[in-house]
Amino acid sequence: MNTAKKSVITDEEITQVLSLREMRKVLNKKLDNIEANLKKSESELIELLECGCDVDCSFNISINESSKTYPKYKQEIEKRLGNGVTTGKIHTSRNLSAKTLYDYAQSAQKYTKRWWRKPAADISIADVKQLLYDILHEFNRSQSIQRKVKCVINSVFEWGIVTGKIKGVVHSPALNVKLVGRKVEKQPEILTQKQISQFLYLAKRYDHAWFPVWFFAVHSGGRSGELYALEWSDIDFDGRRIFFNKSFDKRTNSIGPTKGGYWREVPINNELLSFLRKQKIQLANSKYVLPRLTDWDRSAQAKVLRTFLTQIGLPSIKFHTLRACFATHLLRNGVAVVTVMKIGGWKDMDTMQRYVRLAGIEVQGATDILSFLSPDEMMGKITELYR
Repeated sequence: MNTAKKSVITDEEITQVLSLREMRKVLNKKLDNIEANLKKSESELIELLECGCDVDCSFNISINESSKTYPKYKQEIEKRLGNGVTTGKIHTSRNLSAKTLYDYAQSAQKYTKRWWRKPAADISIADVKQLLYDILHEFNRSQSIQRKVKCVINSVFEWGIVTGKIKGVVHSPALNVKLVGRKVEKQPEILTQKQISQFLYLAKRYDHAWFPVWFFAVHSGGRSGELYALEWSDIDFDGRRIFFNKSFDKRTNSIGPTKGGYWREVPINNELLSFLRKQKIQLANSKYVLPRLTDWDRSAQAKVLRTFLTQIGLPSIKFHTLRACFATHLLRNGVAVVTVMKIGGWKDMDTMQRYVRLAGIEVQGATDILSFLSPDEMMGKITELYR
């Protein structure tokens, strides 16, 4: 008669079971802490947006970004302020998009932590001056960052004063504060026409994966996000036109409007037309004009470009500088400023003026009228040097 063998639980197995239970308790406790932090982060944001207290509001506009993604942040802002972010009417004198608002919050988080527990009415001009000094010396950042932080402070105070959240203050303490340090204008980085030709030639010769993107960028002036989002439906082969009407935003991982919020068209020259026809055959199964590259998905386009240019002995430039090359060389070849602005999507004349200066079209030929010696006298002087 067969009897079933009794299973005996050893002391070691009991210890293992108890250990697993303890581990589960620890994990559950950690999960509870994470959930509590998430709720705390959300409640802080809601408290910030709904702050209607009689006392002065603090400057703290921080958000726990590790638990609050950009889309969620945008939803909370829209929920608390109606559709103000969508329409851009948060301030009375400025139109701020959700993307700009997000950037402002990021800058405030990084540079104004010392003010987070301080009532806004107590923030003085001296505080702002000290902050700008620290940005220059402690953070080792340029005047452009100081200017951006000033803009953030002014916008926060403007919103707080207009909505009545900040009391006892009539204007931002940063309003008339001068930037720290001497402004030294650096000549923008740019590639000459010969350097661009060498750059594209070697990229094609080495069959670099990024060649199609670089080639298209210098022929169209498209921004990185616009190039990434470009589809074959945006290419008019018969009319020889490119329509830029959308852009990819890495922060939201979504397709949205262009930077300026409007569409534009760029004419296709013979060289680009030939490229596009070949590209259409190679990417027959893709709706996108340009290849999907891993480094592009990671927003590493600038690093890839700089690395390749350094390897081939050319000046290292940012990816966005290819757009500047597009504008500069159009201007050098006689295309009117207003036309370049239209096809490139520039509305700011200050930005375009930089490209005009780089192209040299304002001063070209200006010294041709200067002549102090006749040709014979010049040749005589030179001949004397070799006697």
